[in-house]
Amino acid sequence: MSQTVDLVVVGAGIAGASTACFAARAGKRVLVVDRGSPASGATGRTAGYIRCHYANPPEAHFAVESWRMHRRWSTEIGGENGYRRNGFLFLVPPILVPTLEKNVALMQAMGVPSEVLDAREVKRLLPPMLEAAER
Repeated sequence: MSQTVDLVVVGAGIAGASTACFAARAGKRVLVVDRGSPASGATGRTAGYIRCHYANPPEAHFAVESWRMHRRWSTEIGGENGYRRNGFLFLVPPILVPTLEKNVALMQAMGVPSEVLDAREVKRLLPPMLEAAER
């Protein structure tokens, strides 16, 4: 017996699984093929963090959308995904502060809580980390 589908997705990693999920939600008949099991490739070996801070606006847009999806996972997908908000600190030398300020402004415009801290503020918030970095 043969069946027809609207979309064949090659690869059952995060990109393929996400594509298949949203296509199916849109009413498409989807077939996912993979030489292994779901997430058996690079997806299954990732460190598992979400970072929104990117200088490239399109890349930042996709990262922010991913962050938002993980925050509402239980209502969008169902179940628990293990996401835990823990923050992100990006250190730059003084010469790159203007670039960092532009990146933080982009993040703020996209709704990501972000701010630029000077060395004194970072030292106050994270003294053990800075002490280790100075050794």
